[in-house]
Amino acid sequence: MSLFLFLINYIAALFAVQLLRGDFGNSTAINFGEAFNAFLAVYQVFSSENWVDVMYRAAQAEIQLRQTAIIIIFITGWMIFANCKCEAFAIIANQINEIIVIVLQMFIAVINENFEVAEEAKKGKQATHFLNQNQAEQSSAP
Repeated sequence: MSLFLFLINYIAALFAVQLLRGDFGNSTAINFGEAFNAFLAVYQVFSSENWVDVMYRAAQAEIQLRQTAIIIIFITGWMIFANCKCEAFAIIANQINEIIVIVLQMFIAVINENFEVAEEAKKGKQATHFLNQNQAEQSSAP
């Protein structure tokens, strides 16, 4: 579950970097200029600890570009998604877990099938070698 939450936060941070990169000055600590800073900001919103400060700074930086509404919707939507009381995370994590298990089982089945083919080929070569050896002994016998 922790890996899933890390992955979801990272994807949201990458989206935020693309949306807000270069719009902040370098004077703020969380400026979405790098993926690490964006990850911290997205995690701050995710944890609901002073998330409004991140939203206000981002909205203020976007006033000149007239994208304030998009930023407010993005950050507020992320806050609602992160803190919904429904079991969305458990459901999504369960679905991802099932997909991973299915893919791993398919991978193991392919590897297992390749080993079986190798064993059959090995048995065929051994049988051919045994027959050739027996035919050679029979022809050389007096």
